[in-house]
Amino acid sequence: MKVFKPKEHALMVRPLGIRGRTYMAATVMLYFDLTAPDGLLGEQELWTTVPGLLGQGTALDQGVPKPRGEFLVTGACCAPRGETRPVSQVSVRVGPLSKSVSVFGDRAWKQVGNAAMSIGEPTPFSAMPVTWEHAFGGPGFLDNPLGKGVQPLATPGGGSVLPLPNLEYPDRLVGSPDDRPLPACFGPLDMTWPLRASKAGTYGDKWLKERWPWFPDDMNYEFFNLASADQMLPGFLTGEEAVEIRNMHPDLPLIASRLPRVRLRLFATLKKSPKAGPEEDTFREIGLHVDTLWLFPEVLRGVVMHRGLTEILDEELEDVRYVLSATESPDEPAKPIEHYLQEQRKHVDRMVPLNSDPGADARKKVDRAMLQFKALPRKIEEAKQQALGKTPVMPRTPEDMAALSDRLTAEGAAVLDELEPVARDLHARFGHLAKIDLEVFDAWRAKLKAMSSEVGKAADQAKATQAKGVKGMDELKKSLKANVRPDILAKAGIDPDDPLPTRKVNPWHDAGFPVAIECRRRLEVDAKAMDALRAMGLSRRTIGRAWLGLNNAERRWDGTQWGLKDGEVILPAGLVLPKFREATLIGLVVLAGWSPDFSAGDLPLSPPVERVAAKGSDDATLFLPADEGAPVVAAAGDLEAWLLAQEVDDVCGVLVLPSPDADPGKAGDEALKVARALVAILPEGPPLTGADAAPWQALHPAACVTRLPKGMSVLQAKANGISLRDLILDALPPEAVGLPPIPTANEADGREAPGFQPPAPGEIKDQILKAIDEVKAALMPKFDAAKAKQAEAMEMARTQLAKRGLNLDEVMAKSAEAPRPGLAESGQRMAESLALSKQKVQAAGGLTPDIAAKYDEAATRIKAMSSDAEARLTKGLAEIEDGKKRIAEAMVKVKAGELPPEAKDKFAAFGIDPDRIVRRSREEVVAMHARGESLAGAILSEVDLSYLDLRGIDLSGAQLGKTLMCGTNLAGANLSKAMGQEADFSGACLSGADLTGAVLQKTSLAEAILSGARLKQAVLNGSDLSGADLSDAILDMVVIQKAKLDGADVRRASLKMSVIEGSAAGADFRGARFTQCVLKRMLLDGADFSDAALNSTVLQACQGEGVRFTGANLDKIRLIAGTSLPGADLRDTHMLHGCLKDSCLAGANLSGSVLEWSIIEGCDLSGAGLYGVRAVRTRFIKTNLENADMRFANLMSGSLRKSRLVGTDLRGGNLYGVDFYKAVMGRTQLEGANLKMSLLQDRTGFLP
Repeated sequence: MKVFKPKEHALMVRPLGIRGRTYMAATVMLYFDLTAPDGLLGEQELWTTVPGLLGQGTALDQGVPKPRGEFLVTGACCAPRGETRPVSQVSVRVGPLSKSVSVFGDRAWKQVGNAAMSIGEPTPFSAMPVTWEHAFGGPGFLDNPLGKGVQPLATPGGGSVLPLPNLEYPDRLVGSPDDRPLPACFGPLDMTWPLRASKAGTYGDKWLKERWPWFPDDMNYEFFNLASADQMLPGFLTGEEAVEIRNMHPDLPLIASRLPRVRLRLFATLKKSPKAGPEEDTFREIGLHVDTLWLFPEVLRGVVMHRGLTEILDEELEDVRYVLSATESPDEPAKPIEHYLQEQRKHVDRMVPLNSDPGADARKKVDRAMLQFKALPRKIEEAKQQALGKTPVMPRTPEDMAALSDRLTAEGAAVLDELEPVARDLHARFGHLAKIDLEVFDAWRAKLKAMSSEVGKAADQAKATQAKGVKGMDELKKSLKANVRPDILAKAGIDPDDPLPTRKVNPWHDAGFPVAIECRRRLEVDAKAMDALRAMGLSRRTIGRAWLGLNNAERRWDGTQWGLKDGEVILPAGLVLPKFREATLIGLVVLAGWSPDFSAGDLPLSPPVERVAAKGSDDATLFLPADEGAPVVAAAGDLEAWLLAQEVDDVCGVLVLPSPDADPGKAGDEALKVARALVAILPEGPPLTGADAAPWQALHPAACVTRLPKGMSVLQAKANGISLRDLILDALPPEAVGLPPIPTANEADGREAPGFQPPAPGEIKDQILKAIDEVKAALMPKFDAAKAKQAEAMEMARTQLAKRGLNLDEVMAKSAEAPRPGLAESGQRMAESLALSKQKVQAAGGLTPDIAAKYDEAATRIKAMSSDAEARLTKGLAEIEDGKKRIAEAMVKVKAGELPPEAKDKFAAFGIDPDRIVRRSREEVVAMHARGESLAGAILSEVDLSYLDLRGIDLSGAQLGKTLMCGTNLAGANLSKAMGQEADFSGACLSGADLTGAVLQKTSLAEAILSGARLKQAVLNGSDLSGADLSDAILDMVVIQKAKLDGADVRRASLKMSVIEGSAAGADFRGARFTQCVLKRMLLDGADFSDAALNSTVLQACQGEGVRFTGANLDKIRLIAGTSLPGADLRDTHMLHGCLKDSCLAGANLSGSVLEWSIIEGCDLSGAGLYGVRAVRTRFIKTNLENADMRFANLMSGSLRKSRLVGTDLRGGNLYGVDFYKAVMGRTQLEGANLKMSLLQDRTGFLP
């Protein structure tokens, strides 16, 4: 049974038998603050606070429904803080019920004269507990044997005194020592007191035969009401009651409160039978009553209990799959039961399933990741089309680049602002343990500021250049109009108003493409809108790829401007989705009314969002293709289509197809004809049926229908963290996307199916080169035409020079040979040219003072700029040469294995000498060891050190990948923190060696001697330890998984908190000490654990025949998850507080063992030998003990509940008080057994 509940609910369930029918009683307790009753508190606070207030032996609740509501109070009568009072009164009102109790300080009867008795003065008190011990009663007084006032008490002087009660009803005060008033208190009544015991019913033979262990038919269930009669309602509490408590808190004489205003809902999912699957479950609501209010005024807290009952099949609750509780506001309509069924499904979906084959799961993930390689050819094709100008290009302005820089800078600053408080907190807590540099944040902020400044300068320069270009164009237009006749311009095809026209495509594109650019640019700078789209799951790349834009206000154009004959082109405000055919705009679709304030839940489209296509748009159904024949995923709309393409376009095409009868369009129809499958994604809802799939399968025979686990659209599901990729790939058959099919049980037989094979790097290279060649071929005619024009110009130049007696080739050769002037010299020449120009203007009489000043200013600026540029160039070239030199020197050191100084410093900070981390040969190892030098940290991978005498060598931290040490003597060696895979230590001597923290995976230690070795915290996964000697070794906190220990000698070894998995057939564990270890999926055939200790150790899914545990200490051992040890020898073992669950010990011999206070549940002990076992208070529950030998076993006060005892021999056993409830008996031998206080006492004659 799994429980789903809010943290404020304390939920208890228990089985209950009433008149031959079985029920589940469910109690939901709410813990609340009396000063703020609607603020429910957590269950954890309830259980940490309330038990201490109740005191020893008082339970908060028994979990059984009560026929009437009641209230109880635990606390004390309090005088105002700092004061005392001899007399006071407490009162409590809950709804219509009100109760008052007079409270007196300690007092006693005193003699007045010869016979008269009077009441002594009460002793002032600051707090008087309101408990039964202070109410009227005492020994022999059945209504309250705990109280005072009936029996005199001895005094220290040897006399006696008759005390009076501290608590009395105001209208029934004690008047004489002979009065016997009703005790006054707010606490729970003991079940043995007459007021409750009289309601318990009749427990005779009829009950024993027909109703045991449940309640008799004549029970009055008010027995479970704990309070006095004046604290019980005729019916139940409504949950709306007001509460008043007087004089029970030192600071608050009056506590005015009420019950929390909540509506509780409780549901149970019941199986059709205890073993039935979930497809036949019943989801049922359990009606609740508020039957208990328990007040704790001392801490200003209260507990209110909502309780319900539902009929079930199994008293062990095995037919209850789930229980779900929820809180609603009483001011709102109650939610339908279907809502909570969906909520439960969400909880179930979030449960982590047990992965029985993690390898297969890993292979699936790898195969799915590899699918992305399938998209490479298409991505290469997309790049080729872009190079050929067949995809739209977003022009970027200086303002765009500045805005991008500002955004990235702001994002970087936000990250720093988020990380800095975390770092400062870590520094405050752990700064004494590790260096945490806090100055880095200011340094990074300075870098971001500098970068932003540089980009800003570059943007300003670009703007200035752009402005000059605009100015030059304006001057060109003026010049053409002023200096060239219109007829000549017309003949040349030049428009003086647009002398350099952009390339025209068609009127609709020419008018609409600038609009698309403007909308896209507006979206990119609108952080709120971008965040809204990102929250829906769309990546920045997808937003750009889809050319999404934002239109803030409705816009209108005359249709003729767009090439239309009439009408208007209207673009409403909203999210713009342009459509292109290659690089040509063919449509503008708007999600009109879309706002950045919308969430993913506002889509798919519904008012106020409407899909509108601008007039003249080609609004064909959107299809985003993948490879030919690829599966097609149906999307509800354009935005959803782009999101799905983002997730799966490497393996699936995406088609906007909101329903099976929607028009798929020409491209979509063609894709569906050849698609290997169609995937339809339905909104969150009930489990899928054939009726859900039928319409889609009519459209495509291989249609797969899946349902979103959360969300009404893929946008909402993505926003809720659902992996749409996994959802789609899980729905598709693997072969539809090129993955191997899932093998059946008969096909698996240990073989691994080959996953998707990605293209080899050579194939990818060939595809890229082919695309480049195709681009070159397509562009070559343009290059050839340019070359032809260049050749024509060269020929004209050659002819003109020849007329002057010059040869073009000689002129060009001299120009190439001539040294190029430096930047400063070029600036000087430009200044001289300006000076000549100035002289010519002056000679023509046009040199004004302003013009002359501008000439001089320009010449000065050019000289300064050229000199500065040459200086910076010279410096830069020198730095480049210096950098090249340093890089070359560093590369020499790297090749020699030498680390740079800064790297050495980092190693040194961790106590590592980097100079030792060098590769060593066999000869160097021998020589260094002979000189007594350490080889700590040495790189010895693939070095052959076999059969050497390296006793006491220091190989700490060494790298031992595939190192050979066969037969090597490493006695007393230090291999702590050594690391390596596939090393070979077979036959090596490592006795007394230190392997603390070593990581030696897939290493052979077969027949190695590790006696007395220290392997604390070592990791030996996948290693071979067969035949190894590990006697007396320390194996604390080791991890040895998927390893071989067959025939290993592990005698007297110490293993604490270790994990071992693998084969240990024939291994010798005699005398070993296991503490808090996990032995997982181990093969233990013939293993010997005699005289070992396996304390608090878990054997999980272990298998073994003939395993010996003779004389072992098994205190707190756990055998779980189908552990099977048939025929095990467990004679004379000691198991205290052990737990054997769902395990097999058939035919095992446990004779003479101690199995006290243990649980053996759901196990197979058929034919087992339990002769003379001492199993006091041990519970054998649902255990098969058929034909077991249990002669003279001591099971006193234990249980054989629901166990199989057919043919079991229990002769001479001590079965005093044993629970035989529903035990299966037949041919059971009970001669001489002590059956007192059990169901079988004097009834063995009725047994079969």
